Amino acid sequence: MLDPATLLTLTLFGALSGVPFILFAAPKYARTIALAASLLPLVLAAWLYIEFRATPPDANGYHFESIYRWFGQAGAGGTWVSDYDIKYIIGVDGISIYLLLLTGLLFPLSIWFSAHSI
Repeated sequence: MLDPATLLTLTLFGALSGVPFILFAAPKYARTIALAASLLPLVLAAWLYIEFRATPPDANGYHFESIYRWFGQAGAGGTWVSDYDIKYIIGVDGISIYLLLLTGLLFPLSIWFSAHSI
């Protein structure tokens, strides 16, 4: 089973999974592929909400918080990149989980309802 922090990252970037298929598909299938790709973040957001309700928060109030260092740690020396300490930090709290669900719901709905108007 996937770590909830990994699920959160997949939810964030999951809609991009359909981009290569949309680029190389026939135009009449583009909306269907976009709708299918937009359902992935909705399903992952619902899964995260269930995990969110079952997990107590951290000391700072966040759930599923993860820190990924991209270019080394500060003070490691060596290259100029390690002086900036660039990190990818992800986590959800009590408000952002509902915004994640709302965004996951609005993407498929907007693609579905714009199918005939655009």
